[in-house]
Amino acid sequence: MRAFFHDVSAWLQRHFIAIEVATWAFALAALAYSGLQYYSLSQEYAAAKEELSSTTVAYTKITSTWQDKFEQAVGQNQLLAQNLTDAQMQNLQMQAQLNGAQGEVDQLTVLVHTDKQLLEKYSKVYFLSDNYAPVSTTTIDRQYVNDPARQQSFLTKAYPFLQHMLDDASSTGVQLKIISAYRSFGTQAALKSEYKMTYGSGANAFSADQGYSEHQLGTAADFTTAKLGDNFSSATKGFDTTDGYKWMVENAYKYGFVLSYPKGNSYYVYEPWHWRYVGVALATRLHNDGKNFYDLDQREIDGYLLLMFN
Repeated sequence: MRAFFHDVSAWLQRHFIAIEVATWAFALAALAYSGLQYYSLSQEYAAAKEELSSTTVAYTKITSTWQDKFEQAVGQNQLLAQNLTDAQMQNLQMQAQLNGAQGEVDQLTVLVHTDKQLLEKYSKVYFLSDNYAPVSTTTIDRQYVNDPARQQSFLTKAYPFLQHMLDDASSTGVQLKIISAYRSFGTQAALKSEYKMTYGSGANAFSADQGYSEHQLGTAADFTTAKLGDNFSSATKGFDTTDGYKWMVENAYKYGFVLSYPKGNSYYVYEPWHWRYVGVALATRLHNDGKNFYDLDQREIDGYLLLMFN
């Protein structure tokens, strides 16, 4: 029996050693394979790293080149933008100069086509010849005339201002009426003769000689109200006591009208009914300064001719 166990033990030892050797052999083989795999991967990694390094260098060069080109393009674009801005500024300056020149031409055109006599001081100062007449007159609507049967006319370019004033006055309950507007040289001569026959030399205090009347310009009008009567003498008497006169004193300048002969003037007696169109700009200036048209120097008045119908 003892011999049997001895044989079995010897057999197990032999097979155990064989298994151990096989195990070690397998382990060594696995290790060798792993080593080979590691070496192979290391080689591939090194090659990839070298290739990546080369690619990085190339990429860096390309990036640097394109960066330089981009910066150059940005610089050129900024230069072009500045040149464009400069060109636009020059164009605006030239346009402004052209507009200014055109504006001067337009102003000169307006002055050339505007009768400079419209703002001159008549009434014993300047003289209008018997040939002078407004460039164009418009018949005043009969609703604005004190005597509808008698035709009255006004300078065409100034007529809209007259209409506007009368309509606005009417809208406030003030019914202004026109007794007389444009009068020719001949009509003024006949009227003055009539007054001289009635009042003698006293007519010179309230009536201008032909050629010196503002009415010949077509921009002056005598106003009244319906309640004061239907003839010049009775209609103008007491006009300065009416709401119509008060309204005109407060508002007429807004439409370009001024009172030609206020109290204390050195030309004629106080005529509250006689108003002259001189343009909104000049009328407003006179109103604000508390001055009379005839108080200003003629050269100063002439400066408003360009604005007369604005």
